[in-house]
Amino acid sequence: MHLAQTKTPQGILAIVKTKTEANFSKNRLLLLDSVQDPGNLGTIFHLPIIEADLYGKIDQLKENDVTICASTLEEAVPVQTVQWPEKVALIVGNEGAGVNPSLIENSDLLVRIPIYGKAESLNVSIAAGIMMYQMQLNKLDFR
Repeated sequence: MHLAQTKTPQGILAIVKTKTEANFSKNRLLLLDSVQDPGNLGTIFHLPIIEADLYGKIDQLKENDVTICASTLEEAVPVQTVQWPEKVALIVGNEGAGVNPSLIENSDLLVRIPIYGKAESLNVSIAAGIMMYQMQLNKLDFR
């Protein structure tokens, strides 16, 4: 019998009740595409969470004039150059594979974090934090 789907689990097991519906009344949303590491999820979340079919939710969000933005390295603009729309949902992806290509194709905007030095990529929780911070910057008035 297996309790985990990974070859080297972290040795922690929990049973949790997940919500499947929520009111999307916020203008800034974070969508997770197959993030696997519980540590990354824990680092990202202190917010209300729901579990849902990502494709269906994206369609629902688009119907409500939410701009869908995907984090990717290909054909993406630097995150710090974006004038974020009032209503936006940012997709971050799996630790190894990134955002699913079909979700990228269905996105309105593609963004990336410029990486300096020799690193190939950033941890998904760190990347999500950087991009969420950038999303909030144009809502703030520092004058």
